[in-house]
Amino acid sequence: MKHANMNWNNHHKVATYREAIPLKIPAYHTLHTMVSSFLTTSINEIEPAILIVGGGGGKELDVLANRHSHWHYTIVDPSDRMLELAARVKEQLPFPHSVTLCHGDLSTLPYERLYSAITCLLVAHFIENEKKPAFLQDMYRRLKPGGMLVITTMNDLESPPSRLVYENAWQDFMELKGCCSGQWNTFKSSFGKTTHLMASETFEQLLTTTGFQSPTRFFSSFLIDGWLAFKEV
Repeated sequence: MKHANMNWNNHHKVATYREAIPLKIPAYHTLHTMVSSFLTTSINEIEPAILIVGGGGGKELDVLANRHSHWHYTIVDPSDRMLELAARVKEQLPFPHSVTLCHGDLSTLPYERLYSAITCLLVAHFIENEKKPAFLQDMYRRLKPGGMLVITTMNDLESPPSRLVYENAWQDFMELKGCCSGQWNTFKSSFGKTTHLMASETFEQLLTTTGFQSPTRFFSSFLIDGWLAFKEV
């Protein structure tokens, strides 16, 4: 689950999260707009249930609920402080009663509740690689037949020289956005500790072996990739 083994209850880190994350993730806002468009054009139910995994920051809720206020949203996140950010977004919505905030991980949600779509953005790389299959399986079980998973995660490259090129460019991007070199160094030092990278081809294969139908990559930004995948009907 997102924020595992990370200090996401640190007051300063959480307070500055929504302003800081677009400075680190290229096309961050565009990614969320794309997710909104995929769900808007793919869901035909009148009042679908949407599960947002690790969505305590409130960005997904902000983008989706301001466009589809009649949808039902469940946000699950293990960080109380991150959920406080989502709660602020919820308070500004025309129908806040359509939003449920859950403190914990996926295991805190009842299995009898199935969802039309699940979003899992910038979360899976916080899950240790050996635990990723169970994490994906947990989301698969919670989807309705034909339901959509939209997932993005940081991945690794098989070739060390290529990875170095990507890392140098990513550092340059962050510094252009106003981040200092120390912020990049802190970010990079998390690789292999709290950020667990896996080759994108391996991750895509995991989606397939979990049971997801025809995973399709729709997003790529430095070492971040995104897929659409569906549960079989």
